[in-house]
Amino acid sequence: DGIADPLWNGDDVTALATGVLEPMSDYTFTVTRVVSIPANVGDDALDCEDGGIWNTATITNGAGGHESEDCADIDRPSVSIEKEETGTAQNSDGSWTITYDVTVINLSDEWSAVYDLTDQLDFGDGIVPVAASWRLTPAGPATPFAGALTSVQTLASNAVLAPSDEHVYTVTVDATISPDAWKSGD
Repeated sequence: DGIADPLWNGDDVTALATGVLEPMSDYTFTVTRVVSIPANVGDDALDCEDGGIWNTATITNGAGGHESEDCADIDRPSVSIEKEETGTAQNSDGSWTITYDVTVINLSDEWSAVYDLTDQLDFGDGIVPVAASWRLTPAGPATPFAGALTSVQTLASNAVLAPSDEHVYTVTVDATISPDAWKSGD
């Protein structure tokens, strides 16, 4: 009888089973692994031509061994992004508050998606951001932009998005506008 080793983990315990294989008989073992794929892994690394997830089985019987291998391609779910200005208001001190919603949408109805999200402010001449923050809507706390307000900001890193779901990030910017910017039409 073939006996599966309950301690098998595929890493440091690689002997899946031991036993006697009777003539003209076979044993079938199903191996299941759970893997995490970070958002920064390229698509080429997920197909079997350039990468993929390989599994090799080896059988030995003291007189020799034989191997068989197979590979699983990973089809990453697609995500889309939409950025929309949702509010512009002048404040009592003459500055302006501009809000944007950045929506990330998982286009798969079957698989969770993993994504990274960055955002960068880019205003015309004479428009100077003086404060900026973002939050995951609806319940996330406001997070101030780090460093220079016009530098690339990381809003999400390896965020997991359920099938057919969306995440909405609200970006809020306070800015001043010089009188020259009004005159130039920028």
